[in-house]
Amino acid sequence: MDYKSIIDSKGIKQSWIAKQLGVTRAMVNLYIKGKTGMAPEKVRKMNQLLGIE
Repeated sequence: MDYKSIIDSKGIKQSWIAKQLGVTRAMVNLYIKGKTGMAPEKVRKMNQLLGIE
């Protein structure tokens, strides 16, 4: 999933996503860059936040 382009196109701040997921902004950045994986519940929450089905 290309979260970066979706986040950029929607104008969503990584800090807001981090707050919603209960992680740091740095962790969201790692998720977006694909440097670390997300737990399934975080993936579901991220998709929900971004309006991805």
